[in-house]
Amino acid sequence: MTNQTDLVAKLRSSHQKFISYIDALSEKEFEFSNDQKWTAGQELDYIVKSTLPISQVLNNKTFIKSKFGTIDRALLSYGELVDKYHEPFKTENGYEIPGEFVVWTGVKD
Repeated sequence: MTNQTDLVAKLRSSHQKFISYIDALSEKEFEFSNDQKWTAGQELDYIVKSTLPISQVLNNKTFIKSKFGTIDRALLSYGELVDKYHEPFKTENGYEIPGEFVVWTGVKD
């Protein structure tokens, strides 16, 4: 099971690999666009602009509490959360998916 520490480490590693890749590019490579696709510079700009606000919000516990409040129960583990989610779908023979979520394949049983 992946925990928060593992996820943060993977995210940091991915960002570091991307930064190393960008740093190794020449100016021509940095600005190159293939078939009107984004350049490496535009990709970098997008990542910075999209992740910076999220990280600022997630690090602001006061903001999170003001928007979502605090919980008045013990925290659930991932396994407990999954069990709670699956509970309404349990039947005697396992699980049943509600009809509105079943995709019609065109084949009759």
